[in-house]
Amino acid sequence: MNKNIKLYLSVWLIFIVIFTSVMVLVGGITRLTESGLSMVTWRPITGILPPLGSEQWQQTFMDYQKTPEFIKKNSHMTLHDFKSIFFWEYIHRVLGRLTGLVALMPFFGLLFFSRLPGRDKLKYFSLPVLVGGQGCLGWYMVVSGLVDNPNVSHFRLAAHLLMAFLIVGVGLYFLFDLHIKKRKIDSLKIRTLVKGMFVCLVLQIMYGAFTAGLKGGHGFNTFPKMGDAFFPLEFLNSGSFMMVIVNHPFVVQFMHRWLGILVWVFAGCLFVYNFKRHRKSSAPILGSLFLALTIQVGLGIATLLSFVAIPLAVAHQLFALAVFSLFIYALR
Repeated sequence: MNKNIKLYLSVWLIFIVIFTSVMVLVGGITRLTESGLSMVTWRPITGILPPLGSEQWQQTFMDYQKTPEFIKKNSHMTLHDFKSIFFWEYIHRVLGRLTGLVALMPFFGLLFFSRLPGRDKLKYFSLPVLVGGQGCLGWYMVVSGLVDNPNVSHFRLAAHLLMAFLIVGVGLYFLFDLHIKKRKIDSLKIRTLVKGMFVCLVLQIMYGAFTAGLKGGHGFNTFPKMGDAFFPLEFLNSGSFMMVIVNHPFVVQFMHRWLGILVWVFAGCLFVYNFKRHRKSSAPILGSLFLALTIQVGLGIATLLSFVAIPLAVAHQLFALAVFSLFIYALR
């Protein structure tokens, strides 16, 4: 591949990863400050401008006053209060538009002015498609909180978060594919185990989104027990088993916390196993995975014990993306 094209692709992919990561950061703040339902319309082009002047602000606030969130939860809110939550959702949407431009505009350069094979152009086109789909999915999520229930669907929230992780993962995979030729883990058995651990990590991230959407972290703020027991059995009487494990906020919290511990223990055991097998080439990346997961588990416990303090909760979500990215690197 031509060096200039390789550099062009590398810079483009890095920008997509950075912008999407910032979106995850701001999205976390938006959720934690309960700002996500403050903008009740979706105008992909004209929505780049915020309300200008007192008349537009009053109209925007009046539109919000018709929503279930205002009627059922925030009827005490003044225009000044509304502006504070509007800010985060507005910034989140503007960043979404910028990420779309970062993904799409440079791709046109690849499409029309590079000599990349057609299959490579099609491969890289997946990123603008994913970013565009993420914008649509974000609005689909918001709509779920504008009808009767003043909360977005935790299933749609999880899909929105996982799509962001997917964009970062695909961007990094393409970037590593350009620059890394030798596998970080050369043992087929260990790679298979790491892939299994990665699947568990994705499941744990999904349960993290469920916990956030259901506000499951706002109860049983103790660890390792939940109150007086490791698992309050009375929760299982709340419905069928399959419905309870994805809908009950505290059962979901239980799943999230122990899936995290499972992945962490798995990583530690794998590092020890690799050490005993004297596979020096795999040791640095497996040690890095275990260290990163240790930090992430610590952040998760601290977030829970702090009754979901916003700085800790945001750090926990953002570091999950870092751990996810490290797995992409390990499995390249």
